[in-house]
Amino acid sequence: MYSQTKIEILHHQVSELADLAQSQARRTAEDQELGALADVTQINHELNQIGILTRKVANQSGSLLSIGLPAIARDITLLAKLATTSCTKAIHAFLSQNAEEAHAAREDYVTLSHIHSRLSSRFDAALGQPGIPVAALLAGCVVISSLAQIGGHSDRIASAASPLLQSETVSSCSLQQ
Repeated sequence: MYSQTKIEILHHQVSELADLAQSQARRTAEDQELGALADVTQINHELNQIGILTRKVANQSGSLLSIGLPAIARDITLLAKLATTSCTKAIHAFLSQNAEEAHAAREDYVTLSHIHSRLSSRFDAALGQPGIPVAALLAGCVVISSLAQIGGHSDRIASAASPLLQSETVSSCSLQQ
């Protein structure tokens, strides 16, 4: 199971990356026109939402230990790892304007979405079983939903890297002509 300490470390790492991405985005916006400023504002929003969701995951993750269902625990761990890597890749892709890394982050999100769907079904089925701690299952639902949302925000950050790359390519071609 993803321990409380690992979640806290994840939150700290994501926060540091988010601060770096926000400062980079502001510098990029200063060098570009108003359209880029709107993109930067959207990226800042996505990063702020990721920060809120990581805190929510950290607050609820302690309750998960009492669920006691190994398949669910394994999938939650996988979901947390995918959310972490997707987020990290997306932020790095945005900072470096790396289309390949953005594509990899978006692929992680597709996998994350499938695992989230599978977990949601398992949680629904587990709610009907006698002796299952309902409070822990509800905390688990909050955790998996938050991790899926982190993946969604990461996907939007990753998708923002590609249009910026394309606009830079078009402007450099225009300057060469």
